[in-house]
Order: sequence, then structure tokens, then C-alpha cells
Amino acid sequence: MPGGDRSTCAAAAAVRHRRLHPRWRQRLGRRVHDHGAGPQRARHIYILGKALGGGIVPVSAVVSRHDVLSVIRPGSHGSTFGGNPLAAAVGHAVVGLLRSGEYQARAAALGERLRGRLEDLTGRGVVAVRSRGLWAGVDLDPALITGRDACMRLLDHGVLAKDTHGSTLRLAPPLVIEPDQLDWMCDRLGEVLAQARA
Repeated sequence: MPGGDRSTCAAAAAVRHRRLHPRWRQRLGRRVHDHGAGPQRARHIYILGKALGGGIVPVSAVVSRHDVLSVIRPGSHGSTFGGNPLAAAVGHAVVGLLRSGEYQARAAALGERLRGRLEDLTGRGVVAVRSRGLWAGVDLDPALITGRDACMRLLDHGVLAKDTHGSTLRLAPPLVIEPDQLDWMCDRLGEVLAQARA
């Protein structure tokens, strides 16, 4: 492993042996089923971060069964931000908001709309679309435009997106986005692709 860092090696081994579920870039509520990986993909430990803080404070958590977490005894683990009462209150409130399933249902409904709008762009600069809820990966035709260039052009149109792997866009609109705003975002992507084809 790079640098020989034991914690990095241990985490990589845990992921490799399917003991740790990598959730680093999965936002709470954005995917339709956030509360488990299903019976075929049950995990022993979940690491939650970023979205758990609701965009207000840095919060992360390790979630598991009691028998798994009971190996950590008081004084055996330390944390730079551990014990922050504001962060704990915010994390607790975010989990409370997710309990109703309202945000997951919203992500499912709007995710179908998003996927349909993006698939309409296939053959016009889009090669493939992958999505789960309100989280989409859009593969662009690399002969037409790079992901980075598409992101910069989208920014000029008022849309923030992230490029990954050269010609892929990652779109992650907020859970509170309205359907007309989602359509507007997809229209801007269509315009950027049309300009690239011209």
C-alpha cells in the first residue's frame, strides 16, 4: 500500500474482504435505499460522513451492531473532532429527517425524471447514463468534449457539476431541488453538448 500506512492497509483489506462498506461518496438520502445494502450485500460496518453533518458541520460516524462495536473500549480510540455536541446534535437531526423516508422517496421520484432527461441526450453527446436516485454519472463522447470542459461550460450556464475519469460527469443535485429546476439543469447540459457539436 502507498506509504505503508497501517490504517490505510487495514481499511483496504477490510473493503477487499467485504467487511467494510465503502460509502465515502454516497450522500444520505440521495440514493433510494440508504439503510442497507440488501441481503446479498450485508456489511458489518458502515462509515457515514459529509452529508451526516447536513452541510453545517463536519460529522462522521461508524455504524454497526453492538457485538462489532463493543471491541472498542473507552480510551482505546481518539478523534480530533470527537465529542462535539453541536456536530452530534446536527447528525442526530439529519438521521431524524431520514427516518420518515420522505427524502428517499423524493430522490426516487426525481431520480427517474433525471435519468429520463439524461437518456434523452444519448446520441447527442451522451454515450451512457448510470444513476441511482438523484445521483447520476453521465458518460460523454470523448471525441466531442471532455468532462472538465463540459463542467466549465456548465458553470458558465449556472450549473455546478464534477468531472471524473476524463469524460464522465457526476451530477448530484440537492434533495430539495424542484422538478422544474432539474429540467433546467438538463436543458443547460443539452445546450453545452449542442454547442460542442456545432
